[in-house]
Amino acid sequence: MAGNFYGSDVAQLRQLAKELTGSANRLNSLGQQLSSSIGSGLWKGRDGERFRNDWTSSHAKLLRSATAGLESASKALLANVDEQEKASAGGGAGGAAGGSPAGTPARELTDELSGMSPQERDAYLKSAEFQQWVRESQANADAAKTVLDGLVDSGVLSPTRPGGRANGYGTFLQQYWAESAMRQAGIDPGHWDPAKGVDYNRADIYKVYAFYAELYKADPRMEWIGMANQVGPTFIAGFEDIAFLHHMAAAGRDITPLIAGADPVTKAALRALATAGTSELQFYETTFLKMQKEIFSDIGSQHFAYQQGGIAEIQRLEAAGMVTPRMADAWGGIDSVPPYSGPEGYHHLTPAQQTALHQASFNMADQEQNYIIADDYDNIRARPTGVPFTEAMTVLGEPSLVGAKSYYEQFPAVTPYADVRRFPPVGIDVHHGNISDRQDRWNLIDQDTLGAYEKWLHGEKDPYGEMVKPMPARVEEYRMVPKEVRDAVGAP
Repeated sequence: MAGNFYGSDVAQLRQLAKELTGSANRLNSLGQQLSSSIGSGLWKGRDGERFRNDWTSSHAKLLRSATAGLESASKALLANVDEQEKASAGGGAGGAAGGSPAGTPARELTDELSGMSPQERDAYLKSAEFQQWVRESQANADAAKTVLDGLVDSGVLSPTRPGGRANGYGTFLQQYWAESAMRQAGIDPGHWDPAKGVDYNRADIYKVYAFYAELYKADPRMEWIGMANQVGPTFIAGFEDIAFLHHMAAAGRDITPLIAGADPVTKAALRALATAGTSELQFYETTFLKMQKEIFSDIGSQHFAYQQGGIAEIQRLEAAGMVTPRMADAWGGIDSVPPYSGPEGYHHLTPAQQTALHQASFNMADQEQNYIIADDYDNIRARPTGVPFTEAMTVLGEPSLVGAKSYYEQFPAVTPYADVRRFPPVGIDVHHGNISDRQDRWNLIDQDTLGAYEKWLHGEKDPYGEMVKPMPARVEEYRMVPKEVRDAVGAP
């Protein structure tokens, strides 16, 4: 640190300024939420009217004043940081974290970046060495976020490569929010490994959906995340059934005697899956687990980023090429709606605000189904047993969303029709869909699933209470392998 005369740790000051801004955003959101609730007129009579007047003329102004004070304090801290950096000699890697005490994560990263060319810095941020250092602790991740955000904000580091392509900074941002969300959910980023199968990942599989419920509770405007929780039982049931069949196949066990009491359709499907072979079943098991992690790391982590940093953090991700314009529109729509608490708040929104939330969920479902996991479904269908496997999914799949239809409930395979040009005029149209086909899958979501979820969500008195009901019991409703069969071999 020779030659520097910082009066404080500027990295810590930047972090404190960031925390003050975050507090101001949360206080502002709370004020809007309270104003919406108070202004709804639920409290009738003179006392209610008097309180609303007091709120508007006094209390709300005090909240806005406190918010402005926090924002002012944040700006003052950043101004002091800028002054210290200008006055100090040896700005390191652009001064974003210069002056951090020796041995701190921020100083460690600053020293590493010091003297690097832009190309070298970008290569380092993409390296396994840096990513492993970030993954070692949340403290390292937070320090890297502060340092790199400072470099970008000061113009030393570009948020993207030429043409808007993601660079090392964007890769880091995506990793930061994905792994921070994992830690918040109680998941060790170094442990979650879809390639190791259901047994190894079982605890993390369940934590994902519990985390989604908490995100929804904290901000009911984030409706898609509630839908992600609600489909959890169907997906976990599928994970568990495939894992069971994989284990049985690997052990050379014939399940035919065990499923003698199952209904004919289920029996035929289980027998076909059980004879698919261990490599096929292992592929299906690990691919579905990979899909779960991909969704969490993409859309799920964006929800956590928005919760922690508001629309500014989404805009930062977008500037780094890590949020698509369609997803940015979704978040802009959510942010345009005043925060509210509890499901009743939705019914006090304007039609335009309700439409904004619907469009956000639509965009997010589109991102999930048609971009994040579409190739995974294609790869599953392309396997030697992929077509019959996905056809069985289509026939037997039962959604865990209240009021939602299965594929063939929405699109019957056989449809009568009338044609007056022929005799007899009544004919039968036979058509088969496949849930692994992106268009077939999207037709179901667009024409039934999303609408059914929103109808349930906005009509349910306590959707969060439903989301946090014990997941094992919810999953059991959708298991295809009968419980008595699993009990007979000691399987979950």
